[in-house]
Amino acid sequence: MLSRRSFIRSILVGLGAICAGDWEKLVKAAEGRAYYRVVVLGDPHLPVRILHHPHKADQEKILAAKNAVIDDINSWPDVDAVAVVGDLVEQRAVPKEYAYIRKFFGRLKHKLWVINGNHEFLYRDQPRPDGKPVVADPAVWKRKLEYFRTFWQLPKRWYTKEAGPYHLIFLSAEGALPTEMGDEQLDWLTKDLAAHRQQPTLIFFHGPLYNTLLNYNDKLKLRTRKTSRMP
Repeated sequence: MLSRRSFIRSILVGLGAICAGDWEKLVKAAEGRAYYRVVVLGDPHLPVRILHHPHKADQEKILAAKNAVIDDINSWPDVDAVAVVGDLVEQRAVPKEYAYIRKFFGRLKHKLWVINGNHEFLYRDQPRPDGKPVVADPAVWKRKLEYFRTFWQLPKRWYTKEAGPYHLIFLSAEGALPTEMGDEQLDWLTKDLAAHRQQPTLIFFHGPLYNTLLNYNDKLKLRTRKTSRMP
């Protein structure tokens, strides 16, 4: 099993393009291709997590690497969509972080699908004196989640897309645990899955799958029906 950091790095740098084995039969794209390619990005934390990387030289290297990711994706002619599965913001989901996100993804030349992670809502705007984030109250969570929705012009924070014969579900982390879903969303998910029981379905969520991150689920007490997706 991977550590959380290694897992995130493999997603962000390796990009998790859905384009191998049976995935190549996902759908016959408009250009006549026999597959549909979705690039998956996780935890970009834009622009840089300064608390973890306080040195300017390190920050510049990280920014250059992240910009190179967009350049790479733009150079791939067969990308149908890019899915970013949460934690787009640096740390606390404040306006300056969203301003950078707008500029960063404004360079992307492909269709973009987004969902929020815990950093889009969980923390207060102001950190502690040492720079560490402070967990906010539910009223702040609600405000920040609504800001995320309106920023990305989403009808709802959870939604579906269709890719040929495949049904794609995008879920939203809501709290109180970092990757927990609320009752309304969980009820919607249950009904949507039932309505598409005969259709191959892919779920995009910020929460980790069971047994994919070493000790992570147990450490954060994430083993509940609302917080982790089974394969």
